[in-house]
This record gives sequence, C-alpha cells and structure tokens, in this order.
Amino acid sequence: MATGRNEGPGQAKTLLTQMRVPCASPSSHLHRASQLRIIQAIHLMGRETMRGPIATLGSMLLLAACNFSADAQNHDAKPSGQNGSRAFEVGSFDKVALGGPHNVVVTVGGAPSVRAEGDLGIIDKLDIRVEDGELEIGTKKGFSFKWNSDKSPVTVYVTLPALAAASIGGSGDMKIDKVSGDRFEGSIGGSGDMDIGALQVKAASFSIAGSGGIRAKGKAESGDVSVAGSGDLSLEGLEVQRTNVSIVGSGNVKARAMQSADISIVGSGDVELSGPAKCNISKMGSGEARCTG
Repeated sequence: MATGRNEGPGQAKTLLTQMRVPCASPSSHLHRASQLRIIQAIHLMGRETMRGPIATLGSMLLLAACNFSADAQNHDAKPSGQNGSRAFEVGSFDKVALGGPHNVVVTVGGAPSVRAEGDLGIIDKLDIRVEDGELEIGTKKGFSFKWNSDKSPVTVYVTLPALAAASIGGSGDMKIDKVSGDRFEGSIGGSGDMDIGALQVKAASFSIAGSGGIRAKGKAESGDVSVAGSGDLSLEGLEVQRTNVSIVGSGNVKARAMQSADISIVGSGDVELSGPAKCNISKMGSGEARCTG
C-alpha cells in the first residue's frame, strides 16, 4: 500500500553552506569531514520540504567532485612492473576508509592486519594509517594514481575483529565478507563500488554521493538509504523491517521491507521496493516509486 505527497530541503541547506571548503586529498581529515557533511545533507533531503532541490543537488555533486578528484592535482604514480607484497603495522580499528582507485578486500573476524599485494611502485606510494579507530587507505602527499586499465594493480587485504563503518572516496572497489553487530554504515563519494556478502545488524545506513554502487545481502531491523546523483543501491537481498529511502537525482534503489517504508524522490530516480511494507511516497520530478508488495 502506498500513499504520496510532494515536499523538499531546509536544514540540508545549512549543512551544504558549511561545506564551502577547498579540495583536499581523499585521505585528509578535511576530506573526511566534508564527506560526512555530504552524507548528512543527503539524509536530510528526504525528510524536509522540496523547495530548490536542483541548486542543492548541484552544490552536493560539485563538492563531491572537488573532494574526490583532488588527487588529479598531484604527480602521477606509475606502476613499476615489479610485483610483491607488504604488511603494514596498524593498531585497533573498527572502520575502514578507502581514498583512491584501489581494490580492498575486508575479512571480518580476526586480529587487525593490513597487507598490500601487487605492483611495488604503487604499494610504495600508499599511505595507510589508523586515525581515531578508522583505517585510512590513501595516497602519500604529492602523488596520485593513474593507469590504462579498469583494474587497480594493487589489492589491499584488511582483517579486523568487527566492522562498524566502511567508506569509499573515489573510484575504488571494496568487498566485505560479513558484518554483524548493532549498526553498520556504508558510504561512497564518487564512482566506487562496495559489496557486502552477509549483513546482520540492528540498523544499517547506506549513502552514495555520485555514481557509485552498493550491494548488500542479509537482515537488519531498520535501514536508511540515500543517493545524491546517479548511484545504484542493490539491496533487494537485504531484508529490513523499516526503511527510509531518499534519492536526489537519477539514482536507482532496489530494496526489501517488511513493515514500513518512507520514500522520497527529487528528480528522475527510481525506487523498487519488494515485501509487504506499507509505503509512504513523496516525489518531485519524473522519478518513480514502485511498491510491489
């Protein structure tokens, strides 16, 4: 069952005005603060009135492009043609943040460890550290990565006891085997891809600013889903009891809910919701929301 209304931004504008910051390296604290504000603003877009959505979306995506492509201002780090591996010494952490075009494989369950395999010239330019409980996988200052292939010449393997959050800034790929606990947050700024094999949490939150993609399977009591741009969220294999879905732009969301679903669309985005949840739909633009029941 679906009900509908038209509405759109207010408090989101306040957050967006706070994001007038210069471009920063994907691994910098300035970049991370901006990314968090983008995600907060995306969530608010679906909960407030819809006046002026186009200007708001433009600000969001312009800032995302600034922050997540800033490494283009640096010197190119080119593959050396010699392969090898390197282990990085790290402390404890429960969050993983990738800034750059690399492949990251996360294994949950085990002592904290980080190992990079692939081209030694690229590995040498990696900047991997733990800050405030978050593993940051980035690039040494003054360098950026470019190569003539869709596949990164380096894969970073991460092991940790439990995972509370994962984020991608840029075009990297992250594969996570499983997540359990009270809460998990997954976010992408850019064109990266995140894949979660098995999720078992009370509350799940997923956000995309850009053209990235997130896939997840499992169960959660509640789910918060937000897209600003053309990103895709494939969550039909993730069963939640209650969900909030917000799209600003041309993004697509597939999800499954059992009890209730609040859906907000500004633009040409599409939402396809399966399951018996009661749907409350608000939209502005040519987007569509389908609750298949």
